[in-house]
Order: sequence, then structure tokens, then C-alpha cells
Amino acid sequence: MAQGKGNPEINKKVATSALVTTILSGVGFYLGNRYWEAVASFGGQFFEHWGDGFALMWPLIAENPVHIDMSPNAMLAGLTMCVLVWLFWLRYVAFVGNFRAGEESGSA
Repeated sequence: MAQGKGNPEINKKVATSALVTTILSGVGFYLGNRYWEAVASFGGQFFEHWGDGFALMWPLIAENPVHIDMSPNAMLAGLTMCVLVWLFWLRYVAFVGNFRAGEESGSA
């Protein structure tokens, strides 16, 4: 954000929400990573055990809370959750206040 541009109140809200979103994306990465670790521990196809992974991941987290699975699939699941958090932020928070109700964007 350029200094002195836009509404300072909205700029502060966006900056604060970006900080909170950074923390939430870290949590999302961690939970996605641990979820995939739980699903992978069952063996077989993903679609056979995708629901069981939610139940198993909590005991795995309680057993070893600081563990991060470094396998490529677990890292990809964590990255996917991280990106989803940022996509929600972009959709619902980042552009707040940039448009007036009923205003169209683009040229006529």
C-alpha cells in the first residue's frame, strides 16, 4: 500500500486482517499437513479414508504436537489449506471499501 493513499481506517483494517490471516494460514498449513499424515497412515486409496483422517489427526496432534510431515503429499495438503485461507481473505476482506454499493467497475 502506498503511503497516504486511500482511507487510513480501511488500510489499517486490511493490514490487521492480513496479519491475522498470516497466522491462520500457518494454522491451516499445520492442520492440512497433519490431516494428510493421518490419511496416509491408513494405506489404500484416499477416498476410502478421507473421513477417518479427521478422527485420527487429533490423537496424532496430541501425541506429537510439533511434528510436520515432510512427505510431498503432506506438504501439498498443507500448502492447499494455506492457499485456501488466503483466497477467503482476498474474497471477503482485502477489497472491503474499494467499491460503493451499486457501482459498476470498468469503463462504460
